[in-house]
Amino acid sequence: KLPKLVTVVCNGMQNKDSDERDTARDTISKMAVSIDLKYLPLILSSLSVSLCEGYKLHVRSAALHSILVSISKSYASPVIHADKEAMSLPFDRCVPAMLD
Repeated sequence: KLPKLVTVVCNGMQNKDSDERDTARDTISKMAVSIDLKYLPLILSSLSVSLCEGYKLHVRSAALHSILVSISKSYASPVIHADKEAMSLPFDRCVPAMLD
């Protein structure tokens, strides 16, 4: 059910009305903070599928910025004991999706 909900919110950012896009962007940012970071790649891939051309690319950039700012305010970096653990952090696994 979560992937469908994320898709619906991301599709809301396709709207031409800026107020509805703002509401969808705020909602997706709050969702990213509320759910576990392991779902961040799901959110980012839904953004890249829903917002892939024209003005939507700028909307996707604004949404990504909003998500990262929201997460940075509440994210506490875990204590890393080994280099292998550092490579498996959920935030680091979603970097390729951000660059897509």
